[in-house]
Amino acid sequence: MTYILTLFEVMEIRELLSLKIASLKKSKLFLTTVHDSTGSLKADINLSIQEITDLENVLINAAV
Repeated sequence: MTYILTLFEVMEIRELLSLKIASLKKSKLFLTTVHDSTGSLKADINLSIQEITDLENVLINAAV
């Protein structure tokens, strides 16, 4: 399925993608320095990876 996105929507998705990548990097850094007994950092990392994949797929399917 191909989406039709406006330039503003593409810019917003790319900005969100950049934010999610920065968040993922920060979570991975914290995971290496902090003992995560609850597994919340690992859950955040997995969620961030899925969200990044979803955003990339939106951009790919929009042929941008």
